[in-house]
Amino acid sequence: MAYCQITKERKTSYYVNKIGLDPTKRNELRDMVTRLSQLKTNMQKSPITIEEDLADLERQSEEELTEIMKKIELFFASVTVAIDAMLNPKRVID
Repeated sequence: MAYCQITKERKTSYYVNKIGLDPTKRNELRDMVTRLSQLKTNMQKSPITIEEDLADLERQSEEELTEIMKKIELFFASVTVAIDAMLNPKRVID
């Protein structure tokens, strides 16, 4: 991950941090993307004939989405830390 910072004086700074992704993590990410895609398809194609069907579908989808979001937050925790370190560097105050 990287970002470029341009100051008001038009000075540029580049910050780069490479985080390796092992095969098990890569598969885990693919599984989460697949689950999200399946959830979207399920929401679009599920027949809704009565109000209760809609309520059940919303409840089930919300539960699955909450679970996926927790996994995504855990998965990207190291990225969040790396981004925070780049955006908020520790400064020594004399």
